[in-house]
Amino acid sequence: MDFQRDQLMHGKDAKGETLQPYQSTMYAEEKNARNPLPGKWNPDLKDTGSFHEQMFAVPVAKSDKTVNAKVSSKDSKTPSLTKKYGQDIFGLSGEFEERMRVDMTEKFGKLWKKAAGLK
Repeated sequence: MDFQRDQLMHGKDAKGETLQPYQSTMYAEEKNARNPLPGKWNPDLKDTGSFHEQMFAVPVAKSDKTVNAKVSSKDSKTPSLTKKYGQDIFGLSGEFEERMRVDMTEKFGKLWKKAAGLK
């Protein structure tokens, strides 16, 4: 879930698009002071941290050979956030999907070598 959280902290959705901007100048300035990554007007969907902390993924078969993940959050704000920002707040854009692929390949390689008794 780290890559999903990181993508949101950069204010991006699964299509790589910036989330709908804040309407309040004062709130935008306050949020930008706490997290400048998405830019002043762009949400990161993190206030208390509960929404981000309660994210989870479940495997969903796409075909006989491919598995995707359905991502959501158990946080009570999830329905209102998906209503306002859309279902694309969940899922990785190409950039973050590629980062995850590289990370997973490196981790798998290390585990494979360890299992084989290599360093």
